[in-house]
Amino acid sequence: MRQWCFAMLCLAASTWSFGADYYDGSILTIPMVNALGHTYLNASVTVTSVTPPGGGTPQGRFDNYTGGNQLFIPSVYYAGQLYTNVAITWGKLVYCCDAEATPAAFLIVANPNDQTIAAYPYTQGTQVASTIRDPALLNADLSHQPKLLLDKTNNLLFDVVRLASGGLTVTPFSFNVTTGALAAAGPPANFPNASQANLNTYTHQLLVLSKSGPTAALYYYNLANGTISASPSASQSSAQLAEVIALDKQDGQAFDITSTGVAAYPYSSTGVNFTTATAVTSANLLAYAGGSNNVDARIDMTNHVLLTTANASNGTSTEVMAIPYSAASVGPAAVSFNLSGTAYACGYDPTNRFYFVSDNNSPILNVYSYTGTGAMSQAKTIDMSNNGLGGALNGVGGCNDVDPVNHMVFFTNNNPATIFYFLYKPDGTVSTLPAGQIILTQGQQQYSILSTLSASQQ
Repeated sequence: MRQWCFAMLCLAASTWSFGADYYDGSILTIPMVNALGHTYLNASVTVTSVTPPGGGTPQGRFDNYTGGNQLFIPSVYYAGQLYTNVAITWGKLVYCCDAEATPAAFLIVANPNDQTIAAYPYTQGTQVASTIRDPALLNADLSHQPKLLLDKTNNLLFDVVRLASGGLTVTPFSFNVTTGALAAAGPPANFPNASQANLNTYTHQLLVLSKSGPTAALYYYNLANGTISASPSASQSSAQLAEVIALDKQDGQAFDITSTGVAAYPYSSTGVNFTTATAVTSANLLAYAGGSNNVDARIDMTNHVLLTTANASNGTSTEVMAIPYSAASVGPAAVSFNLSGTAYACGYDPTNRFYFVSDNNSPILNVYSYTGTGAMSQAKTIDMSNNGLGGALNGVGGCNDVDPVNHMVFFTNNNPATIFYFLYKPDGTVSTLPAGQIILTQGQQQYSILSTLSASQQ
C-alpha cells in the first residue's frame, strides 16, 4: 500500500530542490530534519500513510517535524522520480540521528557569472540567503576562480579576484558569521602585479605575492571595515620565491615551493624571512622539482600536517601526500599516492583526520586518512554519481569544500550549475544521496565556494 501511494502520486515535480528524502518502498531516509527548533542529521522511519502532495516548488529547505507522527517533506525521491511538498504519517523510528547540526553554517559563493557573493544557510530551515554585488567579478579571469578569505572574529570577508587584465583586486565585505548578513565595507584594493593573496587573521594582514621580484608584501587591514592599507608594512623579494602554498598562522611558518620540494620559512607580522628555511623536504618530495602549476595545499595546524596534491614529475598524474612539520623540520612524507590525470583537493577534517580529493570534472571522490606523523592510507574511493537519482549528478565538477563540524562534503554540478552537499560518517564513508542543493547562475566563469565552518578558516 505504501509503495502504491508513492508510485501513483501525480504532480508537477520540481527538477531541483534544496534537499530531498529517499524512499525505497519500505524505509524513508531523511538526510536533514528540523524537529522542534533543532536540526538533526540522518534519520530513517517507516511510512504508514501519505497525504496527496501539493507539488510545485518545495516549501522548505528540508523536513519539518512538529510533534506526533506527522512529518512534512519538501521533496522526496521515489523510484527515480522527485515529488514535492508531501505530508506523511510515520510508523516506526528506524534510526535517529547522527548528530545535531550546528545552526550557524553558511556556504559563501562568489559567482562571476552574475557578479554576486551570496551566503546560503544550509543547516537552517527557514533563513534566506544574503546576497551582495562585487563589481570586480565582472572582470574576473576566465581561467581562475575567485578566492574567498574569511576573518570570522571580526566579521569580515575578502573577495580576491584574479583579473583578466592581470593582477588582483581584493574587496572587503562585512559578513556576520552568526546571521549570514553580507554588507558593503571598505573600498577595493588593487594589486596590478600580484598573483596571489593570503589572509593572516592573527596579525590582521594580507600577504600579497607578486611575480616581479618575486615579492611578498604584507598589508594591514582595518578591523572595523576591512580597509586594506595603501602601502605595505613589510616587503621582501627573493629569487627563490615561487609560490606560498600555505601559512601556519599560529606557529609562524610560510610554506613555499622550491627547486627541491617544499620549504618552510619564518613568518611574522614583520614579513617572511626567505634567507632562512627551517628545513627543506627530503628526496621523496622531488616530484615538485622546478615548481608546479598545480599545487593545492591544505594546512592542518591542529595536527601539524601539510596536506598536498600536485602534478607529479611524470606530468601525467597527481601526487597526494601528508607532510608532517614542526618548527625545526618539514617531512618526510611517509607515503604518497598517485592518481591518474589531474585531481584537486577540496578540504579536510582535522578531528577525524580525513583529506578529500576529487578527480578533475569527475564524480570520483578520494578520501584519505592521515596521522600527525605523515602516515596516510586510502580510506574510501566513492563514485558520487551512484545515487539512483536518474542522472541528477551528470556533469559533476568535483568536490569544493568540507564542513568537518556537520560532516558535509560540497560538490558542484556543471549543467545546471548546482552545489550539492553530502553527509559523511566518522569512518570516511560519504553518502551518495545529497542532503541538499543550491542552484547558481550558469555561465563560463568559475565560482568559488567556502563553508564558514571549513577547517581552512581556522
